[in-house]
Amino acid sequence: PILYVGGQPSHSRYTYSIEFVMSHLVGWAEAESPAALGLFPFASNTGSGYFCVDFRSDPKSSDIVFVDLNFDFSEPGAIRPAAPDLASLLEKLK
Repeated sequence: PILYVGGQPSHSRYTYSIEFVMSHLVGWAEAESPAALGLFPFASNTGSGYFCVDFRSDPKSSDIVFVDLNFDFSEPGAIRPAAPDLASLLEKLK
């Protein structure tokens, strides 16, 4: 599912809000803030992770990664490349 903006904790689908996911990812990565995390989630696989835009190495970059919460943040495989940009990711879905 695509994540939505403006979630309220009392809403039944709040776990699909960007606010919830950002908070969850910041805690998982033990980051100081969402900006320090450098990942922006936009979709879930409904199981173990999220698709994110990755700004960690280049703030102007739009690499798409899959964040797998079955791993610790520092483990290899926790963050895997999915596509060089959103258009490429969408092309893979066809």
